[in-house]
Amino acid sequence: LQTKTVSISSKPFPDAGLEPNDDAATATTVTFPYEQQGYLQSQDEDWYKLTLTSAQLVTLDLGAGTSSFYYELFAEGETHGFTYYNGLSEQGLNAGTYYLHLAAPSYSSSVAYTLKLSSKDIPDKALEPNNSFNNARAITLPFNQDLYFTAGDEDWFKFTLSEGRL
Repeated sequence: LQTKTVSISSKPFPDAGLEPNDDAATATTVTFPYEQQGYLQSQDEDWYKLTLTSAQLVTLDLGAGTSSFYYELFAEGETHGFTYYNGLSEQGLNAGTYYLHLAAPSYSSSVAYTLKLSSKDIPDKALEPNNSFNNARAITLPFNQDLYFTAGDEDWFKFTLSEGRL
């Protein structure tokens, strides 16, 4: 008869210091740029709180292999927002407080992710303010520029056509 010694140990998940962050009230506050490794277990949720002082283009990257869970981004006071099922998105957001909600489905065992968040001024910010008929931005034709819209944003433009031109 032989005797064997077996050693069993455990260590906390790398994001254990963020817990509890399982609802909006206990959301982890984010400053830009932000990077954090996290884990979602079956029916687990992770919440992050983002505050923007001006309209920004926010890029959210959850890394490869994150298609087995969903995430949503919504403004403070709202009960739902943009829902995504892949790991990368870019969203124009107005100034305000937002919550990022990550959730694992009930059938998953454990999903690792690396959350990367960055923000920058919206590229067409120089055209603002042009949110009304009276503030329409004068342009010359041809006009070709990528435009970014945030919630409630309107863009007005004015131009002059020469006689005989359409």
